[in-house]
Amino acid sequence: MVGDYLQGALWVNWSWRVNSPNVNQDILKIGLQRYTAYWAYERGINLNHTEFKIKVKKLDFLDWEWKKDYLSNQLEKKWLEAGALIWIDDKAELSLVKPIESF
Repeated sequence: MVGDYLQGALWVNWSWRVNSPNVNQDILKIGLQRYTAYWAYERGINLNHTEFKIKVKKLDFLDWEWKKDYLSNQLEKKWLEAGALIWIDDKAELSLVKPIESF
């Protein structure tokens, strides 16, 4: 279920620095820039005029008590369109339909 990018130090950085429980839009933009630039570089892809769709899945906070079917319920939640990170002339712009926290 977990991809190569969601393990170890990358997972920690994404989950707790870039996309923390309290999302900071500026930190999110910087993180998305870094991850998309790295991903494109690894694949030899030119980022100029490239758009990455941003999706959000709002998960329920786990309050440390066991809950029946918790994982299944979280996996069933829908991904929502949140916006895009658009690269033009080596600069990335984050365009969101609304603040991430309001999803």
